[in-house]
Amino acid sequence: MSRSGGPESIVEAFARAYRAKRYDEIYDLYAGDSEIRKTFTKESYGSRMRSTALRTKMEVQEAKIAGSYVMGDTARVVLSSTTRSIVGDWHLEEEFDLKREAGNWRIANILKLRQWPLKQGGVSVRGGK
Repeated sequence: MSRSGGPESIVEAFARAYRAKRYDEIYDLYAGDSEIRKTFTKESYGSRMRSTALRTKMEVQEAKIAGSYVMGDTARVVLSSTTRSIVGDWHLEEEFDLKREAGNWRIANILKLRQWPLKQGGVSVRGGK
């Protein structure tokens, strides 16, 4: 889908780029005033993400939109994914806050809602089981 599509298409583009380890594309999906853009240059973000991926051997196995809500120029999208890394297989739910910026949806913030190991019960990062 086009990056100029709705908020779900931006989160789907994020998931595809993350899975393909195209971190420069991910950086471009963030809003200009996001903490990622305030903290990192495109080059330093890509370098940090590549280093983390190599160190943890993390791979996204599957990712899908679990829900979304749009209110005017802001949106929330929940992404549900499974990952594999040196510490095992995990299920992860993340909440993406998006906003319109110059007519396009951009990621303002990402919050990890829950993470738990697959086949081993649940461990919550925030709230619930």
